[in-house]
Amino acid sequence: MEKYTLYGGKINLEFDSFKHLYRDKGEISYGVTSIIGVINKPALIYWAVNKAVDQMRYDFKPGVTYDEVQIDNFLTNAKGAHRKFSKDAASIGQMVHEWISNYIYALANKSQLPAQPVNEKAKHSIKAFLDFTEKHNVEITSSERKIYSIEKDYCGTLDGEGFIDGKKCILDFKTSSAIYPEYFIQVAAYMKAREEETGSKYEGAVIIRVDKESGEFEVKAVKREELDEYYDAFLGCLSIYRWQMKRKDEDKLRKE
Repeated sequence: MEKYTLYGGKINLEFDSFKHLYRDKGEISYGVTSIIGVINKPALIYWAVNKAVDQMRYDFKPGVTYDEVQIDNFLTNAKGAHRKFSKDAASIGQMVHEWISNYIYALANKSQLPAQPVNEKAKHSIKAFLDFTEKHNVEITSSERKIYSIEKDYCGTLDGEGFIDGKKCILDFKTSSAIYPEYFIQVAAYMKAREEETGSKYEGAVIIRVDKESGEFEVKAVKREELDEYYDAFLGCLSIYRWQMKRKDEDKLRKE
């Protein structure tokens, strides 16, 4: 169990990295990522269906007769095609994400910088990231910081924070095929919690995306006034999530 002290010692936060659970004074505090999970993502459904169809197209050959066992195996392959793809495709993105995380940690703590990977796609993404940091005068002040809102009782772990072109920002790194709106809801929640703890205002946030397959590098910044609107959306997600958890607890008690 990892332990963190926040708000000048007023809050002692515990984090179970295996279960990915946050606790304050023994009570579970909901994480930002879980909270925004209430947002429907229809694009993922179509993506999973397409992966299943691609798998079936690969397995079933024209003019070939299959028995019941073969057909059942093919259908099982199709059912899990999206999970296999995610696992295979994540390697480059995860490699780059891990390197960037280690890099900003080293900068924030003035320790030795990590060695770059051998993979060419990963190296290309890392070069794009380093070019971005140099062009925009990026200064990292902290990384992998635990956040907690006393007022709203939610927790999380932000990837990094610092200054970009002299502006104080939250940094978030993603390994995905696109930059989605819920990412800005996530960083807005991080920003508000940090402002609550420090009393210092942020001027925006930056999402840095590395594609899982190609290693494509993309950056998108969002201004402070937009983050205020995204935070309103986060509060809506928090209300729904708490309602879901309450119903879940009530159902569990009824079954007992």
